Amino acid sequence: RLDKVLALLGPSAQARSTGFDADVDPDLKTPPMFPSEVTILLTNLLTNAVKNARTPEQAAAGELGRVRVRTGHQDDAFWLRIDNTGAAVDLADADRWWRPFETTSVEIDEALGQGLGLGLPIVRRLVGEYGGTARFTDPDPGFATAVLVEMPLRRRRRG
Repeated sequence: RLDKVLALLGPSAQARSTGFDADVDPDLKTPPMFPSEVTILLTNLLTNAVKNARTPEQAAAGELGRVRVRTGHQDDAFWLRIDNTGAAVDLADADRWWRPFETTSVEIDEALGQGLGLGLPIVRRLVGEYGGTARFTDPDPGFATAVLVEMPLRRRRRG
């Protein structure tokens, strides 16, 4: 699924001078999910990462943007982490970006969309349906923003 999403976003990332790094075990499995849900999750998170991988100042200076995708298992949970360069998200105010219609995007990109502020709420709702969490977290050195998704490997019943 990741390869398909990266191929879809590749032309827009290239046009924005942004590259992808992926550290994903090809044998790693997500919790039991529909393939379309995995695609939606990755598409929404990676679209945001590409859109925000470079600040206008970095672009003017000719700096390249970078998006890194990593996955793994810890204990009984699957995790997905996406880091990107660009503007940092203030973690004290980060919850606002998970609310519908909160967006900084005003430009229209044929592949990435306009940025209506619906991608992250969709991600959080979808992950929550599987008993997981999605949140901004401290980025790794060399990156400005990071999103961490954690989901139990076995689906927990809600309610």
